[in-house]
Amino acid sequence: MTLLQFRDLSVDYTSNDGIVPAVRGVTLGVEAGEILGIAGESGCGKTTLASTVLRLLPDSAQVRGEVLLDDIDILTMKWGPLRAVRWSQAAIVFQGALHALNPVQRIGDQIAEPIRLHQSVAEKQINTRVDELLTQVGLPASRAKSYPHQLSGGLHIRRGGSGRASCCHSATSHTRQRAQQAAPAKRTPVSYILCRGCNFRRPDFLHY
Repeated sequence: MTLLQFRDLSVDYTSNDGIVPAVRGVTLGVEAGEILGIAGESGCGKTTLASTVLRLLPDSAQVRGEVLLDDIDILTMKWGPLRAVRWSQAAIVFQGALHALNPVQRIGDQIAEPIRLHQSVAEKQINTRVDELLTQVGLPASRAKSYPHQLSGGLHIRRGGSGRASCCHSATSHTRQRAQQAAPAKRTPVSYILCRGCNFRRPDFLHY
């Protein structure tokens, strides 16, 4: 089943120098349980593409085409239904480690927050779900009581962010740096689009 589809998607930005094209005619689909990696240099439009899923682009962006989540076009959705989609069906984890989690809140509380907002679940079940999500992204359940700065490095912070993004969603967009090449100067940035049922502990997703 295709959960997320981009159909002839194009995005331009309006600047003082005129129209700046960012994305041109993208058509692709992501199936349930699938992880799709989009590689390209910085500024090639990866984050712009991922941000259209939640309509996070600035007012200067001009978007054409369709973004279908469960066959519903996100781009034409009214604000109320769009707000309900965010976190409950789609979420995004940005590349910057400091942007993944709030530094003054415990990791478990941040993962639990979207569950409380979007699902009718008993508190005990929420705590169990938080433990499951942390384990799913490769962190011990005990880290729920930790603050982000107590984790070791950006990888673990982004793992915590991935756990939060996966708490109750159907599809999520995740942006990160691919670091599997030998020379750091040759690392190619990659955006990942993940759909419900995918394995967050796959080495090619979590390895830096």
